[in-house]
Amino acid sequence: MTDRKKTAILYGRVSSTAQAERGLSLPAQFRELRAWAEREGYRVLKEVADTGGRDSKRDVLDRPGINEVQDLVERGGVCVVVAQARDRFGEYPIPDMLAYELARLSKDQTTLRALDSSGEGEDAELGDLFRGWMAKRERRTTARRSRSRKLEIARQGCVIPAHTPTYGYEYTGEKKCRTYRVHEEHMGVMKLIFRMLAIEKVGVHGVARRLNQEGVTSPPTPDKKKHPEKDNGWSRKFIRNAVFSDVYKPHTPEEIAALVEEGFLAADVTARLEPEKQYCVW
Repeated sequence: MTDRKKTAILYGRVSSTAQAERGLSLPAQFRELRAWAEREGYRVLKEVADTGGRDSKRDVLDRPGINEVQDLVERGGVCVVVAQARDRFGEYPIPDMLAYELARLSKDQTTLRALDSSGEGEDAELGDLFRGWMAKRERRTTARRSRSRKLEIARQGCVIPAHTPTYGYEYTGEKKCRTYRVHEEHMGVMKLIFRMLAIEKVGVHGVARRLNQEGVTSPPTPDKKKHPEKDNGWSRKFIRNAVFSDVYKPHTPEEIAALVEEGFLAADVTARLEPEKQYCVW
């Protein structure tokens, strides 16, 4: 018989797969959790980790690690599932939802704990609720500041670099103000796409099918770079979005100046433009 009072599952989570691949955070989390288990007299049944990605909109508890935890709890003999911090289980109210689900699945009334928890009882529950609300408030404040900073960078006529630039372009310029320049090979494919749609009157599905049949390499993505086998070729969604994207639409310096007058761009942006050229708007 397993002594339920002395058994624990240690749960760790990082917010991105890149952190997991670089060995960041997870080893430190489990090191602290093991020390807690030894100090409190718990026998560790298993260490379970989730390595990033957003919570599913369909089911916020649908993560590989969380699914494994639920399976282990349902088998019985688990006293506590513990994480370094409450928000490692997810944003509020995910910890409360998970605690309820574990209690429902477990014959042994498995509990959910975090090393930063306020303890047990109603006062502790209120403390955890307030801590969760404060963390959510801080994330909203951080997101608002980040958005304000990015908007100001865009007002200066710069782009916000992502993992990969928009297909058809590549980054250029100084690090503090990246801009786009045409990637000749990729833009040649985009010209072909627009020609098929506008002149040959080929539908979006037909364009995707022809590009795949002719073996045209599909746009690069971070996931595709790491896992080439996941390349599904050209998609109708990509082509449809490209048709309506302003980044492929030419604008004269006069049109750009109008954006300055409306307050979307800083006044000195137009001074950097050459009158005889056309520009895209990202």
